[in-house]
Amino acid sequence: MRDGEVVHREPLDAARDRHRASLAELPPSARRLSRGEPAIPTRYEQETP
Repeated sequence: MRDGEVVHREPLDAARDRHRASLAELPPSARRLSRGEPAIPTRYEQETP
């Protein structure tokens, strides 16, 4: 999409192949997100009264 317009269409099988290849390029740690775990490093701080 660019400016709300579709700029490229590809067959579903090609999109699936591209998606698989993209996932394969990620390091293993990128796929280790557990339920309830933050997607980005998060630091919690205590509020002081």
